[in-house]
Amino acid sequence: MIVSLSEVAMTVRQNCERLAENDYEVQEFTDLELGGMCAVASFALYQSFRSFNLNPTLIEGRYDESTLLRARYCELHCWVVVKNDIYDITASQFGVVDKVHITNINDGR
Repeated sequence: MIVSLSEVAMTVRQNCERLAENDYEVQEFTDLELGGMCAVASFALYQSFRSFNLNPTLIEGRYDESTLLRARYCELHCWVVVKNDIYDITASQFGVVDKVHITNINDGR
């Protein structure tokens, strides 16, 4: 069975949503848009991609001024890069509709 990276990312996202639903002791993880959970979720995604012998990079950074997210968020954020593609499974906290936001690193979004 061939599994796509987007399917892996969606599975990790769904597991993070379950954690957010069920973890009543960790206040910041109760948001189903996964606000405040970018580091935990991105690390889980990074580990999942590593298990497929990919060469992911875990990024801690900021969205720059040219992104659609700039008006709502300028604090630190985490995501994963694989072969010049950004995989952000917590971008929904900024109003991104896709639960798994995938874009090319050169796209600027």
